[in-house]
Amino acid sequence: MLIGSALKNLRTATELAETYRKLVAATAYIEAEVDRIAAIQKCLLPPPDPSVPGLDVAAWSETFDRAGGDLYDYVALPGGQWACMISDASGHGPSAAVVAAILHALLHSLFQRVSRDAETTIRFPALLPTEVLSIANDQLAAKRIEQSFVTAFLAIWDPATSAFVYARAGHNPPLLRRAADGAITELSGASGLPLGLFPQQTYDQCRLRLSPGDLVLLFSDGIVEAENPSGQPFDLDQLRKAFASLANGTAREILTAIRSAVQSHEKNTRPKDDQTLFVLRVI
Repeated sequence: MLIGSALKNLRTATELAETYRKLVAATAYIEAEVDRIAAIQKCLLPPPDPSVPGLDVAAWSETFDRAGGDLYDYVALPGGQWACMISDASGHGPSAAVVAAILHALLHSLFQRVSRDAETTIRFPALLPTEVLSIANDQLAAKRIEQSFVTAFLAIWDPATSAFVYARAGHNPPLLRRAADGAITELSGASGLPLGLFPQQTYDQCRLRLSPGDLVLLFSDGIVEAENPSGQPFDLDQLRKAFASLANGTAREILTAIRSAVQSHEKNTRPKDDQTLFVLRVI
């Protein structure tokens, strides 16, 4: 009986050891796949300091985990125009990264089509932010991305006229700082539902003229929701104050200063969301 009990215990221990080994191997496989997704996501981000006619530009994005749903993007358009976007897919981790990648592919496919075929019925200057967001929304809604959605802000800059035309799909309104008087306002117009919720949505757009020295700050909600050890967020008021104090400097210097202000507030508290900043300075 003792021998039988010992053999049973040995068999149980062996089975537990084998189960643990399989669990470790499965965990390592999943972690490796998440790392691959994160690496692919980073490849989707364009260079953070592009050369844009009439603008000084700097961008930065960091996931709070290995992969995430924040995305910034830009593309040169026919006629010298330039489109820029910031977006945030709902949720966190690999699933949000996949949705962000789908949006990236949709937008670049549309813009490349316009660039390739000058005779297309969708061409610049006819193609505007409101149309781009409507097309992207219908595509995402048709794919039924499991209750996921994406907030986005899309703008087209025309250096020839200094026109800045934008549309918003549920994303945080960017901040505009006028060089003439230092006034800071939110680009809160042209609001619409996030992308992917319902088909056949229309989006309004706004048009404004930017002057030399004007600054536009695009950001994701991970910036204004960054918390300190007491759980207090780095809210919009603090972001406005930090932005107001940064009249001079390059776009990269301004972005770095805002990042430092957020990190100073966090006091080494680990972010709970992805964080993205995109600064445009008119030159």
